[in-house]
Amino acid sequence: MDEWIGHYKDTVDNILYRSNVHTCYYKRDVISNGVRTQHVFGKGCLNKDHVCTGRFPRKQFKSTVIDSDGHINLKKNESWINTVNEVMVYLFGCNTDCTCLSSGTAVKASAGYIADYISKFGLKTYQIFSSIYDVFERNPDIIDESKDETDAARKLILKMANSLTSKIEIGGPMAAMYLLGHPDHYSSHEFVALYWRTYVVYVLNQWEMAAEASDANADMDVDMDTTRAEASFEVPDDEAEHEDGDGDEPDHTPKEADSIVVSRTYGRILSKSSVDDYMMRPEDLDAVCLYDWIQCSVRKLVVGIKKPSPSLLLYMKGHPLRETHRVLYDVGRMKHIVPNILGAYIPRADGDDRNYYCCTMLTLFAPWRAATDLRSSAEDWASAFDRYSFAPRHLKIIQNLMIRHECYDSRDDYHAQLKNQAILGPTTKETNFPTRTTYSIWMSMLTGT
Repeated sequence: MDEWIGHYKDTVDNILYRSNVHTCYYKRDVISNGVRTQHVFGKGCLNKDHVCTGRFPRKQFKSTVIDSDGHINLKKNESWINTVNEVMVYLFGCNTDCTCLSSGTAVKASAGYIADYISKFGLKTYQIFSSIYDVFERNPDIIDESKDETDAARKLILKMANSLTSKIEIGGPMAAMYLLGHPDHYSSHEFVALYWRTYVVYVLNQWEMAAEASDANADMDVDMDTTRAEASFEVPDDEAEHEDGDGDEPDHTPKEADSIVVSRTYGRILSKSSVDDYMMRPEDLDAVCLYDWIQCSVRKLVVGIKKPSPSLLLYMKGHPLRETHRVLYDVGRMKHIVPNILGAYIPRADGDDRNYYCCTMLTLFAPWRAATDLRSSAEDWASAFDRYSFAPRHLKIIQNLMIRHECYDSRDDYHAQLKNQAILGPTTKETNFPTRTTYSIWMSMLTGT
């Protein structure tokens, strides 16, 4: 046993010495003071502001402390080595960096990072052009080094593809699953699209139109129930005689802007709008909010069915699909169906435009058939939001919608620290780490014991 413990300590000592001591050097192709600095290996850690992106040197703590925000700072006596755990060092056999996730800040930052990594959002346009530009900058002599222009173009395209692939962080297993036709994820729930801005834009525009009509003393009445904020038309092929599918479809259209889809169904020209579908929902669903409507409602085609089921509800009079479709409202769908909120980000509760946030929450979680149902002309959106009594379930969802912003705030704390450090001055290494030490000295320096 003593022999194994000695081997264990020597192994940890060797790994820490070889992989955990940090040394700062510049990244590849970093221009500092007008001079381009390059390294033939490694990514480097110093940016153009001479700040270490690896967050070194780390703060030292003589004892474990908890700050006012609830963040836990573990005891640390060495600034040029990661926070380590000897068991993890021995098991992984490589450089490790431990952190305490007992604080809400660390948990939220980790959750935001993991969610972004899993979801793999597409690259933005400027990121794509930046990657292509970097390829050209790093390979100025590729034409001279190639056999001909075709070979040079092939090499450039290959380098661009590799650069973009690394940017979106697509691993080999995910690419293989796609090529083999296997699913790339597994989930316990199904998701239905909810383009929330469609409805919020409609509500805001209706109130704006009503205000303009009132100010101008317009003679015509503004019909809050039927006027649409925006309209974009999609006309299908004239040869389409009826809708495809088995007759079941979500009770909304996958469009972010308020849209009217004009289609030919059984010889009739019909217009369909996701906003109209909700506003003219069956009378029995008068108390259902938009979020629950998207989650629980399914549109059913009843043409050719002599006696539709009593559970299938009629749209209100005036809806173009009243004669051909019914609505099945299944509360049981709440257990396995989750609205996937798409489009722009949900506004922040603590953002600059409080009224816009309140209007969004009321549109999603308060039942309405007309924009005027959400508030009166004598109050603003914030007052209407404070006055309305949301269901406990909806209050929980509203709180959860802000978790994403909280995760990003926690993640951005580090970026704010980097900016402050860049203002204060460049990183300077004040500690000369010993060239060789024993396990006991390492552990005493790291833990203060």
